Amino acid sequence: MIHLSGWISRPEESLVRQKMNTPPQVIDQRVRNRLIEYLEMISEYDSSPPEFDLNETLNQWEDWTPQPWNERFFPKPTFTPEETKALKSVNESWIELCESTPANISDEPAVTKTSAWTDFTEKSKLALEIMSQRGLLDEERPAEQGASHNGGKPPGES
Repeated sequence: MIHLSGWISRPEESLVRQKMNTPPQVIDQRVRNRLIEYLEMISEYDSSPPEFDLNETLNQWEDWTPQPWNERFFPKPTFTPEETKALKSVNESWIELCESTPANISDEPAVTKTSAWTDFTEKSKLALEIMSQRGLLDEERPAEQGASHNGGKPPGES
C-alpha cells in the first residue's frame, strides 16, 4: 500500500491524488475544516438539529475520523497536539454513545436525554472551542503553522 497521508492509504486513491496534484497537507486541512463543521453541528444539535436523523449524525463522525483511532491521521501542523487530544476525547465519547444505543436509533429524544449524549456534546463543544482558536484553514494551499483561513475568527464568522 502507498501511504502519502493518513487519509490516503489505498493505491487507487493515490492515483487520484496524483491527478489532482493536491498536497497531503491540504487534504488534511480540508478534513480538519469538516471536523470543525461536525463539531458545530453536534454543539447546536439540541437547539437546532440537522435535517437528517441521529443515526446519520453519528455515522458522519466516521466520515472524518477513521476507526480505530490513530493519531497519525491528525498530523502537525494541520492539527495541534491540543486539538488532537480534544478530538480523541470526542472519539472516545462517541464510541461510548454508540455502544449504549441500538444500531438503528428510533427514539431520538430518549437518546438525547442520556448521560452518554450529554458527555458527547460537552466534549464536542470543548473540542470546537479548542479548534476555533485557529479557526478554519485554507482549503487550497498548505497553511503555515498556526495560520487560519479566516483570520483566527471562530467558524461561521467572516
